[in-house]
Amino acid sequence: MATTQAKPQGFSRDNVQAQYTQWVKNQSPAVEVAINGLTSSAQGVFIGYLLGSMTSMDSSGGAAEDNPAMATQLKALQAGGPWAYGCCMAIWRGWQAFA
Repeated sequence: MATTQAKPQGFSRDNVQAQYTQWVKNQSPAVEVAINGLTSSAQGVFIGYLLGSMTSMDSSGGAAEDNPAMATQLKALQAGGPWAYGCCMAIWRGWQAFA
C-alpha cells in the first residue's frame, strides 16, 4: 500500500505564519491559551534582557535625593542585571496574555 505525502510548501514567512495560525486554531482552548502565554513570555524575556543590557541609570541622580527609597529600589533592580529584567518582563508579558 503506497501512501502519498503532501508536497512541502516551502518556508516563506507568510506560509509558515499561516500554517502556525491554522495549527493553533485546531487546538483546544486550553492549549491555545498556554501557547499564547508561552510566546508572550518568550517575547518578554527578549525585551527584558535587551532593556536590562541597556540600562545605565545613575541611582544617585536628582530623584534619589528627594526619595532615598527609590534609589535603594533602583540599586536592587540594577543588581539583578539583564536576566532579572528578562524574568520580570517574562512574567509580566505572560500574565498580560492571560488577562
